[in-house]
Amino acid sequence: MNASAKPYLYRFSAWTLLLVLMTAALVYLMFSQAIVSMIGQWGLEEFSHGYLIPLIALFLVWQRRAQLQTMEFGGAWSGCAVVAAGVELEVLGRLADQYALQQLALLIVVTGVVLALAGWRALRVLAPALGVLVFMIPLPAPALAALSSDLQVACARLGVYLIRSGGLSVYLEGNVIDMGRYALQVADACSGLRYLLPMATVGYLMACCYRSPLWRRALLVMSTVPLTVAMNSVRIAAIAFLVNRWGVGLAKGLAHQVEGWLVFMACIALLGLEVRALHWLSGDTRALRDAFRLELPAAVPRQLPERLRALPPPLAAAAATVLVALVSLRYVFG
Repeated sequence: MNASAKPYLYRFSAWTLLLVLMTAALVYLMFSQAIVSMIGQWGLEEFSHGYLIPLIALFLVWQRRAQLQTMEFGGAWSGCAVVAAGVELEVLGRLADQYALQQLALLIVVTGVVLALAGWRALRVLAPALGVLVFMIPLPAPALAALSSDLQVACARLGVYLIRSGGLSVYLEGNVIDMGRYALQVADACSGLRYLLPMATVGYLMACCYRSPLWRRALLVMSTVPLTVAMNSVRIAAIAFLVNRWGVGLAKGLAHQVEGWLVFMACIALLGLEVRALHWLSGDTRALRDAFRLELPAAVPRQLPERLRALPPPLAAAAATVLVALVSLRYVFG
């Protein structure tokens, strides 16, 4: 919309809304098995944050509702190409029997439909909401096992270094820390993976709240990996010192869970300190509360005249693409 044009309050026509709902239903039917599998995996502790991701995405859309309602949508034909790319990945996922590929294909198709409906300008506004959906996709089992194993080794080695620095004599064999009287095993549950995936999500959300150049926000998200490893190693070392003084009971049960929650909250606090440090080191003259804050949605200007959004032809083409793909996939794969 031209900057000098008269502003309007836009709303969907009944036909456009019906087409949007029909397209959403078709997308669900195409990816129903992948969606059910994804929700089922959210029951695992590593992915339990997945239940919150759709709600967070809806909040990020609601946060931008005033901007969206006063923005003229211009459906982009490139959205159809994005939908087609998502369909191709869905076919590859079915052939490889990999739900992770199908779930990624779902996000690509959803992005393509949004692009076909609203255009590039609106897609940039909705990018944070679409981006956070990546964090609800569970890692495939081989990647999960490999990452857990690497984290176990890294945390065990760094934990042992901290324990020895504190004056205790320990021996590391694989993922078992031999303390003489006791032996602590850095099991899969203690690898830090249960922190890493939720912490990456928290880092992304904090980056969305941080109004700064892209490199600072990207650094904030990427730093969640070394931060998680470091804090989980501190947790392992702390458990070793507690066990050495008060016995092995402090490495089990409720005490173990409380220690985990304390470490997770400490990681979030350290991310907040990292934002402050990045802000100071970059020489940003704004007050931190102006650069980093969670904004509630602005009030929608109800006094503006209303205008219906025209039904975008790219959306109809995207819906047709999904329909043809759905019928074809049902015929080929059953």
